[in-house]
Amino acid sequence: MPILVAAFVVYLALVRRGFLRERWRDLLIMTAVMAILCAPLAFYLITHPGAKQLSYTGFDVDQPVTDLLAAKPQLLVETILQTFGMFGVTSDPLSYYDLPGRTLLEPVGTVLFWMGVVLALWHWRDPRYGLVLIGWLVTLSPGMLSQPAPNYARTVGAMAFAFIFPGIVLDLMWQRARAKWGQAVWKQFAVALVVLLVAIPPGPRVISLLFGRCRPRLGGGCRPG
Repeated sequence: MPILVAAFVVYLALVRRGFLRERWRDLLIMTAVMAILCAPLAFYLITHPGAKQLSYTGFDVDQPVTDLLAAKPQLLVETILQTFGMFGVTSDPLSYYDLPGRTLLEPVGTVLFWMGVVLALWHWRDPRYGLVLIGWLVTLSPGMLSQPAPNYARTVGAMAFAFIFPGIVLDLMWQRARAKWGQAVWKQFAVALVVLLVAIPPGPRVISLLFGRCRPRLGGGCRPG
């Protein structure tokens, strides 16, 4: 969270020139509060180096960073691409949190998601979009810098931002429909119905896959449905 706030402050300083000058007192208070809240956890992690490491059999979690420091960035590039790919292309290879091979989003959700990303990038100077982009990238970074990738446990914070992107597209569709058809109630109802038909159908399929064909087994893995 401190990294996210710091990144957003730097962003605002670039797109809103007078921001730091006008709000420096508020930022100073916010920084002091964050430092106080984070101090106990930071102290514990510093005094217990092994506590922040997850251990998996067969590979080192921090190998991408280790390779990068040794001037071998290939693994880091792979983990970055794989982490981005979890939104429609790849999935968490571990069976603890998902079905290996099942992407995070269904096809319709994937299209809406990446359309939302493009729209947010197009309007990146608007802080409303800038905050979502920065939050998404910052909370994805633990997954990008580690292996296996993608990993839903280390990128769980990104979900709060990721699901805003499809909402951006659906909201734009709604606004365009209202601008074209005015306040006609039946037409607005038709648009809302289309949105629901797009968003709802993947739900039963996902539930069936997770709890039908493969029921999660305590400690990881699957058991027949």
